Amino acid sequence: AISINLRRLGVNVKVGKGELTIKGHGRFKATKICSFGDHRIAMAFAIAGTVAEGPLEISGFDKITDSYPQFPIHLKSLGVKLEVVN
Repeated sequence: AISINLRRLGVNVKVGKGELTIKGHGRFKATKICSFGDHRIAMAFAIAGTVAEGPLEISGFDKITDSYPQFPIHLKSLGVKLEVVN
């Protein structure tokens, strides 16, 4: 999930046996992110959205409230713009 979504953001990622190599990158591009039903992936990429060139569309974002109900409110207070797809 992490490598797939990082690639969607335009990051050069290499996956090996038990490892993930990420090359430095500038701003992330606006894209569609798949949470794969995991609230942790949705939250991680919502945070990545704070430095994206435009809004990220994150599927499964509603799962975040399972572990952190105020997360969307706190994220919005930081000025993050997300397109939510449930």
